[in-house]
Amino acid sequence: MNKDLVSIIIPTYNRINIIQETISSAINQTYKRKEIIVLDNNSSDNTYEILKEKYSKIKFLKVYKNNKTIDIVQNWKKCFDLSKGKYIHILWSDDLISPTFIEESVNLLNSNIEIGFVFSKTIIFNEHKKIRVVFDLKKSGIYHKSIFIKKSLFEHPLSVPVSPANALFRRVDISKNLLLNIPNNYDIEYRKIGQGNDVLIFLLTLLDYDLFGYINKPLARFRDHDESITLSTNSFLVNIRYHIAKAFFLSKYKLDKKLIIKFNSKGMLLFILNRIFNKGSYFPYRKLHNDQLTKKYSIIQIIYFFIGYIIYFLNRKINIK
Repeated sequence: MNKDLVSIIIPTYNRINIIQETISSAINQTYKRKEIIVLDNNSSDNTYEILKEKYSKIKFLKVYKNNKTIDIVQNWKKCFDLSKGKYIHILWSDDLISPTFIEESVNLLNSNIEIGFVFSKTIIFNEHKKIRVVFDLKKSGIYHKSIFIKKSLFEHPLSVPVSPANALFRRVDISKNLLLNIPNNYDIEYRKIGQGNDVLIFLLTLLDYDLFGYINKPLARFRDHDESITLSTNSFLVNIRYHIAKAFFLSKYKLDKKLIIKFNSKGMLLFILNRIFNKGSYFPYRKLHNDQLTKKYSIIQIIYFFIGYIIYFLNRKINIK
């Protein structure tokens, strides 16, 4: 059952106050054949020195350090390059996984060669207090990729994950789909921010598979704090970055015209709202420049999404205090 090596990779920067809890959750996995790779991006809080000394006797845990601070996604990629596993779990240094996360994920991923990845229900927490449960598909099992894609494109950011910290992938797919840069016409340097690169790991992987796996147990925990990339998606500006990344995915994936209109209308609303609330951050939607996606909008859809966003943000205000 534990014959294939799984790499848990943990890129980090200035997180010595919380990363040790993250590493402990990786060490305590019931899956035996694992390696843990920690790559410190030249932190100023002695992350490397403290971790190197603390975990020096654990043979399957290796701690590395960059000689200089590099771009955030470049650090992800370098951490991956240091690993050797057939399967890869990217664990951010502020998140946690339950002891059976790897074992249950490997078992499901191995059950069908058409499964591109596996993810689990997830708890968002703050100072060890549960805030809410997210990514809830109600039932464990194997799902068609169209479900993930449509939820990712049209539902709120906590419908399906953008962060791979609650997911397991095959090495070959991370190697192919962890992009340093995402082509765009807005001079967005995605390698510096990582907001879009993460969700494309999921979406681009589904170009090669028909299915994904889901575990209806909260086997992952995402820490809610100001520096979290994943949980900052309530910002219109951040949502636009993700929208542009998803448009890049759609340029490679065939979608019917009605869904393209729906996607464009949602994007147009995002761009308009960002212009209103983030003055100076103007992104002309026409610059998306994708023949498959542009010049197809619906006023009705824009109104529909406007109402949806009001309901969504009211819901967040009620449930997250």
